[in-house]
Amino acid sequence: MKEISLFLIHLLTAVAGLFGPGGVKGIITENLPLKQQLIVVCRPRQRAPKKIDDFRWQTHCRGLVQLPVAA
Repeated sequence: MKEISLFLIHLLTAVAGLFGPGGVKGIITENLPLKQQLIVVCRPRQRAPKKIDDFRWQTHCRGLVQLPVAA
């Protein structure tokens, strides 16, 4: 029941916004950022590729050999 009442309130405010100043343009400019935000939130997260063990070993050895820079 709560969801239906919230839906009706939202519907009435949207219809009232159509007849107010700005009209359809106001509704469109309100919905475009919301749609863009929804696209960004639902986008799958891309993971970094796995490192090869040889690469990790080489990087570790280079870190041990490299001398710290004096400031």
